[in-house]
Amino acid sequence: MPNYIDTAFVKIFHDNILMALQQRGSRLRPYVTNDVLRGEQMFYDVLDKDDDITTLVDDNTSVDTRHPDTVITDPTWNRRMVTGKFLTKAYLIENKDRVRMLADPTDKYILNIANAMGRKIDKIILNAATGTAYTGKDGTTAVDLPSTQVVAHDDKGLTFDKLMQAKEILDSADVPPDEPRYLVLPARQVFKLLDDLAGTNLTRDADTVRAIAQGGLDTYMGFKFIMTNLTNTETVTLSDGTTTKTADDVICFTQEGILLAINKETQAKISERPDKNYATQIFFGMYVGGTRLDEQRVVKIQAVQ
Repeated sequence: MPNYIDTAFVKIFHDNILMALQQRGSRLRPYVTNDVLRGEQMFYDVLDKDDDITTLVDDNTSVDTRHPDTVITDPTWNRRMVTGKFLTKAYLIENKDRVRMLADPTDKYILNIANAMGRKIDKIILNAATGTAYTGKDGTTAVDLPSTQVVAHDDKGLTFDKLMQAKEILDSADVPPDEPRYLVLPARQVFKLLDDLAGTNLTRDADTVRAIAQGGLDTYMGFKFIMTNLTNTETVTLSDGTTTKTADDVICFTQEGILLAINKETQAKISERPDKNYATQIFFGMYVGGTRLDEQRVVKIQAVQ
């Protein structure tokens, strides 16, 4: 059997993988800051918000004063390190499936790879949101998400009050109101929120959350709801001091709070394997990394399952 897996086929496969990854892959990637990962590690510099209004110059000099000195202030830069991981996925395709796989851009193998890569990207984003970020000149200073950015579980799942607390934390940090806000949560916490609203007089709110659960709406209290079962969990101790339960980490954030970096040099290879009766091996790999850029733009809600 002649070997027809040439450069054209490899390019078609590569392009189809990237197209599928954009269309069917990550649920969270469109809502975070995206950049190109250059090398295995990259430093990303962010200009801190200047809250010190005392450094603003109030020019009360006399009209007779000519050419006063300029008052200089130094801005603060916040450096974050991104460490990439090489993600790979490979399949070995039997000869009888090879022709169909190469001819159909929506083939299940391509979608499987795109979906697997997308889920891994989402997990990297979620880990970056609440995990340890690294700052400093050499990226050796660890920065954890402060407790002030965490809404405690209070022995309950997701509730109206917890969403209000998360909103208040973002509002109190003067996060610009024009920055879209996102809420990442598993489906079960949407129903926890619905149960909480059922016990109140917030009928319209309950109708909105019910529509979110049914897929008719996606926004409530200024947050765009993004449902995924990849959210992290943690073990929490209830208020009785002895009972432990599993809590979901529901994440609130804005786009400027989290960075996703992907190396533009993705690898897509198609080759015959003589050692496997000339079956076709397909391989895809890419470097991906993520970090939290701004603690004030990320809030974690502990929601008991």
